[in-house]
Amino acid sequence: MKLYLLFLLMATTTVLSPGPGVVMTLSNALRFGLRGTLGGIVGIAAGAMLVAAISATSLGILLATSALAFTVLKLLGAAYLFYLAIRLWRAPSFSFTAQPTHDASLGRRFVEGCRCS
Repeated sequence: MKLYLLFLLMATTTVLSPGPGVVMTLSNALRFGLRGTLGGIVGIAAGAMLVAAISATSLGILLATSALAFTVLKLLGAAYLFYLAIRLWRAPSFSFTAQPTHDASLGRRFVEGCRCS
């Protein structure tokens, strides 16, 4: 109980700070309007439900008790980060000039939202 006030401060700060889903939703709202944000919002909700479903199925207990399962998950995560690094390295350099916005499909924004959650 000695650190409760510190815990309360950190929890409040975490809840009030915007995450990647909020930033994505705000940027889509500014670029595409209300209709352009719906796919991302539904994607964020679906991703959060997937994380909740994984938590409810006791997968966390399996990962905590099985060193092999945890190691496999860590290696898969490292491989995915390596894939993202290679993709970013091969991508063309970013230009800060104004670029015309393209209207992405609802499905593409849904997937973008799932990635943020």
